[in-house]
Amino acid sequence: MQDIIILTGSLALQCVAAALALRLARTSAARLGWLAIFVAIGLMAARRSITLYRTFEGSTTPDVVAESVALLISFMMLVGVVTIGPLFNAVAKSEHALHHEKSRAQSYLDVAGVMIVALSREGRITLANKKACETLSDDGESLVGQDWFETCLPHRIGSDIRERFEAIIREDTPPADYFENEVLTRTGEIRLIAWHNVLLHDSSGKIAGTLSSGIDITQRRNQELELERLHSEVAVIWESLPICTYMCDAHKDFAVTYVSPNVVEQCGFHPKDFTSSATFWAERIHPSDRERVLAGIPNRGSHQVEYRWKIADGTWQWVSDFMRFVEEENGNVTHVVGMWQNITDRKQAEITIKESEERFRQVAENISEVFWLTDWKHKELLYVSPNYERIFGRSVESLRMSRRSWLDAVCPEDRNRVGVKFKTAAETGVFVEDEYRIIHPDGSERWIRDRAYPVRNEDGEVYRIVGVAEDVTDRRQAVRELSDASARMDAIFSNIEDCIVLIDSEGTIENLNRSAEKLFGYRANEVIGKNVKRLMPEPYHSEHDEYIAAYWRTGIRKAIGMRREVTGRRKDGSTFPLELHLSEVDLGDRRIFCGVVTNLTFRQEAAELIAKHNAELAHVAR
Repeated sequence: MQDIIILTGSLALQCVAAALALRLARTSAARLGWLAIFVAIGLMAARRSITLYRTFEGSTTPDVVAESVALLISFMMLVGVVTIGPLFNAVAKSEHALHHEKSRAQSYLDVAGVMIVALSREGRITLANKKACETLSDDGESLVGQDWFETCLPHRIGSDIRERFEAIIREDTPPADYFENEVLTRTGEIRLIAWHNVLLHDSSGKIAGTLSSGIDITQRRNQELELERLHSEVAVIWESLPICTYMCDAHKDFAVTYVSPNVVEQCGFHPKDFTSSATFWAERIHPSDRERVLAGIPNRGSHQVEYRWKIADGTWQWVSDFMRFVEEENGNVTHVVGMWQNITDRKQAEITIKESEERFRQVAENISEVFWLTDWKHKELLYVSPNYERIFGRSVESLRMSRRSWLDAVCPEDRNRVGVKFKTAAETGVFVEDEYRIIHPDGSERWIRDRAYPVRNEDGEVYRIVGVAEDVTDRRQAVRELSDASARMDAIFSNIEDCIVLIDSEGTIENLNRSAEKLFGYRANEVIGKNVKRLMPEPYHSEHDEYIAAYWRTGIRKAIGMRREVTGRRKDGSTFPLELHLSEVDLGDRRIFCGVVTNLTFRQEAAELIAKHNAELAHVAR
């Protein structure tokens, strides 16, 4: 009976322990272990059930001592399950809470927009958030356990930064709260990262590693470098330009606080000269301009003024001053920025241009011709001199209102030809000259000589036409009268019975009339341009050039103005007696000689015949 009680108690205890293990397996995180305990206790309970059954049948007699020990073990097992179960459950809950907190902390790190990396004393990565892994890892997976300096830094700087890190770990070098270095991204790109660092310590206070948060500042640094480059370029440009910049403080009676260095080249003064004295600038304004300049400065907005200013060498220079008042959002003026430029050369050029324009106007208005200027590209009349009214009989204003009024004044017979000729000349860019008739309002007709000169720009395009028009009516009449007179003189010269030969100062034949052609046997075109000595036999032929040279040397006349009997030579070489009357004609710019030749052949023959008759009469008388 005692054995049955011991077996029954042992079975009850094991069943309770198994039930309790099964319950803990359903609530504990370590389910696998509790299930194993449940199975073991359950098997032990099954074995006790079989032993108890056999005892009731009387087929087996259990060992009381062994079953007592088993009962004690069952009791201890139940106590252990009851005691250790809640402890295991608490530990499981703590682990679960820790895991949950770690997951939440990791999620905080992962959502951060910066890279967060923790390194051990050996330089291996112990923590890396999602941003760091995506940036630095080849596949975007975790970097934990990898060597930071070999994996994430460029080779050229990895060893140097490792040495510095190790010096910090050894406490040989103080840590840097802020540090910038390059990293090698998973795409092979090198980026510049700004790190904020803290040291991690273990329980003994010894440095256990580092924790760093990094921001990619590559773009910002590139922008800063680009901005620095632009600032440098702008500074070089501003300092190389003939413009000085300055700034005045509105809260200190607009005292000058800054002047660009190139002011030295502009006026010879140093920037400190402007900033050291509030009245330095105003005192050097020309007395005639000072009141106008100072009174004209506004209180806000922008303002530009030109005035004379005394530079360091004591001379007065023209300057252009542009200033802008800088305001805050509330409208208060904080300071003034401005640009100051020496414009003496420009002013001098303007004066020169005005003087040139005045001289041009005086010339254009005082010459007898009409001077005109048009903008060919825009079909606009730029200038026409007042003589247009006198020569064309129409007002200048009418020409400005309608450029065709000039062409309307042209005689209808010439109008189409003149219009086409001047238009074609302007389009092709060639010089044109023409004479045409115009009809005055009173019906009188005048002849105009018009010349147009195309003016080209740098691209070779005609953009202006300059012209001069003059009244040539009287000149054409004089030329016509002169032509008629010349024709009459030519007729007289050619038909006079006396032989006339014209030569220049060198003895070259310029002309001879028909009587001379008959006398000497030459045609005019055979001797014009040849020396007159070919009409002379020896010794006149050889002596003629020396005679002319002696006359020009001494001025002594031996044959000029006198009649001489000399000998001439015809084309066929025969000679004949002639009487020569040589006269000098002064034409103003040159002198010519006119020789009037009389053939003495018939007179000589008549004299010989008379002498012969007289001889015969004398003979008869004897």
